[in-house]
Amino acid sequence: MTEPTPLTVTAHPLPTALNEAEQAFITQECDRLLMLYNEAQSNVQSVFNFYLTFLTTVVGGVVVIVQTGGGSPVRTQLIITLLLIFAALVGSVYLSAIAFRYARSKRYAIAVDALRIFLIRQDNLRVPSIYSTLTAQPPEIRRKVNPLIWLLPSGTYQMFIALINSAFLSISAALVAITARAEFSVGLATAVLIFVQAQIIYNVYAQLVIRQFANGVSISNQKTDLWAGSN
Repeated sequence: MTEPTPLTVTAHPLPTALNEAEQAFITQECDRLLMLYNEAQSNVQSVFNFYLTFLTTVVGGVVVIVQTGGGSPVRTQLIITLLLIFAALVGSVYLSAIAFRYARSKRYAIAVDALRIFLIRQDNLRVPSIYSTLTAQPPEIRRKVNPLIWLLPSGTYQMFIALINSAFLSISAALVAITARAEFSVGLATAVLIFVQAQIIYNVYAQLVIRQFANGVSISNQKTDLWAGSN
């Protein structure tokens, strides 16, 4: 996987004033990037809504299996375990899709900031102090951050899906321990350990996806493949 180039404001000497064609291009580009940003945010909401529908179906399936019995207790536990593992796998796909769309919206937002900084510096505009953070340095994605950020969720939707997936996996482990007639303390410790490990893995994975795909200099909306951000 190639290392992407951070997006920065151009360092080339700027003309004293923009001509009409340049002004029109920058205005149109800002509008296009804002449209793509809003589209990416809307897609995040759509993906999460689909996940909620899927999650409701899974929970309903578990309730039906528990109520009907499905045969022996061992068989019922096995069916529920397999269903929860399947739900966690599908949930991982949804989490990847949301993280990728987070990265796209972040890329567009950074590009818009780059154009805003360009205009402010180009025309030497006097702006309120609230813009000092924006204009203090080029809008680079790669900044020194606290290493603990890798263990934190990248967004509310991602956190919710990661929690549900981790819970499904830990419950599956507990059911396996019950089926194997393991001690309660062993089953509980295994479930807690799997929950914590899965939560960390999901958070780190989401952060990696967002950092990788948001770092690309390409701001085209033509490529929608999962690994297009590395170009």
